[in-house]
Amino acid sequence: MAWTTQQTKAEQFRVRRECAERVPAFVFTATVRLDAVLGAFNTRDEREVVADPAFLDRVDQLD
Repeated sequence: MAWTTQQTKAEQFRVRRECAERVPAFVFTATVRLDAVLGAFNTRDEREVVADPAFLDRVDQLD
């Protein structure tokens, strides 16, 4: 499961998915333990973090 550390980037992905696929999309926040991080990348200024979803703490949906 991929995440970004930038809320504005997450919102851009949400809007793009809703427009392209015509399905509802949502943005979530989560606390991620360091040992759950499988990789981190900053290609295209996306600040992406790949995390094992089994080890996410406190996942909340944003409005």
